[in-house]
Amino acid sequence: MCYKNFGVSYESYTNKYMLEMETLSPLIKLDPDGIVGHIET
Repeated sequence: MCYKNFGVSYESYTNKYMLEMETLSPLIKLDPDGIVGHIET
C-alpha cells in the first residue's frame, strides 16, 4: 500500500492543550463519481 506523508499510516499532533491521534488511509486513484470509506476501530 502506498501512503503519503513519508509512508506512514498514523500521525499525531500535540500542543499544551491537546493530543490528536489520526489514522490515514492509503493513497488511491478515485473515479470522479467514486467513493471511499475509512474505518477506525
